[in-house]
Amino acid sequence: MSNFRIAYLSSFPPKICGIGSYTRDLIAAMNKLAPRITSRVIGLQSSKENYNYGPEVVYKIQSDNPDSFIRAATFLNQANFNVISLQHEYGLYGGEMGDYIINLLEKLKIPVVTTLHMVLINPTTHQLLVTKKIVDKSRFVIVMTHRSRQDLIKIYKADEKKIKVIPHGAQDISCKNPNLIKKKLGLKEKKVLLTVNVIRSSRGVDLVIKALSAVLKKFPNLIYVVIGTDPPGEKNKNPYRAELEKLINQLGLKKHVLFIDRYLPLDKVNEYIQASDIFLTPYRQPEESSSGSLAYAVVAGKVCISTPFGYAKEVLGNRRGRIVPWENSQAIAEEIINLFSHPKIMERLSKLTYRYGRKMIWSEVAKKYQNIFLEAAQK
Repeated sequence: MSNFRIAYLSSFPPKICGIGSYTRDLIAAMNKLAPRITSRVIGLQSSKENYNYGPEVVYKIQSDNPDSFIRAATFLNQANFNVISLQHEYGLYGGEMGDYIINLLEKLKIPVVTTLHMVLINPTTHQLLVTKKIVDKSRFVIVMTHRSRQDLIKIYKADEKKIKVIPHGAQDISCKNPNLIKKKLGLKEKKVLLTVNVIRSSRGVDLVIKALSAVLKKFPNLIYVVIGTDPPGEKNKNPYRAELEKLINQLGLKKHVLFIDRYLPLDKVNEYIQASDIFLTPYRQPEESSSGSLAYAVVAGKVCISTPFGYAKEVLGNRRGRIVPWENSQAIAEEIINLFSHPKIMERLSKLTYRYGRKMIWSEVAKKYQNIFLEAAQK
């Protein structure tokens, strides 16, 4: 295994992107598990971007140039890699629904293991075509939930032998005393609600804000912390953030909502997760088949409230968390009040999520990836 080389095709830090962070953490876990395996990155950037990547990035694809993908295939075929790890989401790869990636896959002579970060349940005709081609050109396809596996088989007619389930990875956050961390973060004696994600309408932060007034009548020491930057290109001109700020002012909630609208390193995000009492993912998209922030919260043993998107239904199933109906602030308020009113229930839910999250820590995820990479290269 000392000469085994993996090329990860993905966005990558310093670009702020959830999939880039996922790839960074996966590589770190792989390096720790099997230091003799060489991991390198094929980075993605548009013609308007020029990131100062670290030494692990050995090639850069211009994501809005179809010819760049063909040149990348030539590079990969000549670079002695044993397997390619393709981290996929439609918006990463340029063209119509990311179809430029097909240019690369059709030229590759190296086995590909694709991780699908989103599996749409109602794809357009072109999304269906692109996904089918990616699956066809992949030795194995990794998804993060069993439901996504079934969707690939049923909707996309994928070969079930190709489809592997590996849960979203997360750091193994120790169960520190949340009150100590609250004090450190300036949240002493607060009941802390937390959401972590890019600030866009699909993330449903407004639904939680609308729920706060009812909760505050019973728990006036409540604060809702929202960690998230604006979408790319919308810094200081994000209409959804402006809408949220207007809503907060109208409801008189300025003292009870804290926006942290800058990039935070993962260790700092983990501190806020540890300090939180309830973690919320009030998303509006049923197709969400992964969520890094929810994975972090589950691994940390947090009590979680979520709308019923695909990933949440699986990780919070069997009553590990609380699932509320779509677009229902009243239901969110009722769940928060009920949980804070019953600390024993919160304690039980915390134990259930923590126990479930043991299989999601990066060291376990890396073992599964390693086995699939080795099998793909041997076929």
